Amino acid sequence: MSFKTGRGTELQLLNLKGKDYLPVAQRLVWFREEKPLWGIETSFLALEADFAIAKAEVKDENGRVIASAHKREDAKHFPDFMEKAETGAIGR
Repeated sequence: MSFKTGRGTELQLLNLKGKDYLPVAQRLVWFREEKPLWGIETSFLALEADFAIAKAEVKDENGRVIASAHKREDAKHFPDFMEKAETGAIGR
C-alpha cells in the first residue's frame, strides 16, 4: 500500500498492527516536498547511560519554531536508544 503526495511522489505505507503507518523516513520526504525551506533541529534534554530524551523542533524559513515534540527511549528496550529517541521525536 502507498500514499501519494501532492507532487505525485509515492510513499510506501507499512501495515503496523493492522493499521497503515508512514515511516519517519517517508514522512521526511513528504515534509521536504511540502516545506523545502523549513528545517528540523534536534537536541537531547537528557542523555544518560540507560535512557535518552530527545527534542525535535520544526522551524520555518525564518527560524521561527512552528512545532516541537519529545521522545524518551530506554536502553532496556532498544540498544540504539539515542537514535530511537531522536527519530521518535522527529516523527511526532
